Amino acid sequence: MMDVGIFARTFPGRNVDEVCRHIAQSGFQTVHWNMACAGLPILPNSVPISIIRNIQRALQKYRLTVCGISATYNMCHPDPTLRQDGLKKLSVIARLCDPLQTKLVTLCTGSRDPTDKWAFHPDNNSIESWQILLDHMEKALEVAELYSIQLGIEPELGNIVNSIDKANRLLNFFQSPRLKVVLDPANLFEYASSAEIKRIIDDALAVLGPNILIAHAKDRDANGQFVAPGRGIIPFAYFKDQLIAKTNCRTMVAHGLSADEAEEVFKFLSSTPRDNF
Repeated sequence: MMDVGIFARTFPGRNVDEVCRHIAQSGFQTVHWNMACAGLPILPNSVPISIIRNIQRALQKYRLTVCGISATYNMCHPDPTLRQDGLKKLSVIARLCDPLQTKLVTLCTGSRDPTDKWAFHPDNNSIESWQILLDHMEKALEVAELYSIQLGIEPELGNIVNSIDKANRLLNFFQSPRLKVVLDPANLFEYASSAEIKRIIDDALAVLGPNILIAHAKDRDANGQFVAPGRGIIPFAYFKDQLIAKTNCRTMVAHGLSADEAEEVFKFLSSTPRDNF
């Protein structure tokens, strides 16, 4: 079985109870949390205890669990002061894991683009950028160790870690049980045939399988555009079957959809008959 979750920011608003209500009404039972849904920045300087309690009450009220918390900042920003600021705020998010009963904080390995942490930049593949990532990740893992949490990196075409091999290289360098992978096949290609997508999935699971903690479910259409799961060309039945067969990952989080599509996407990702995929 695979638990099906959703990004909290799929639903507009900054009211915790309202966001959690929409998540539950759409059928989801677990959520990838984002502090913007509580009226704060994604990476706040601090979180008042009153907000933590509001989140706890809403989660309990709607019977939701938290599968992870977003702490995305540009880990390889050209400005080192911004990297340091992100690291400081990572500690703020890490402290939330215990009260929200999750062990996972998700990151962005970043880009040398100064304005967009997910944008490709020619320097992303440089030796210097890789060393910056190693230096910064070492500090991030110290935070993870301090708070007994895990950090999830996601291979994405526009990031420093932009391939399966680079993700594996990072894992092998640190050899840390605190460093894990969030796998989203849609972020590993722009244009591909059905057979090529299955090969990408197979390669990712073969190389990263033991370290995949959660999967993200975002789709691409034949033109390379991101679309809601089920409206593109990714074979989700195959992806789900292979995750269950070859990894310990049992959570798939819907991503890249509108609030109006949420209920339909939940039914799609939760269905078991292969013909529904």
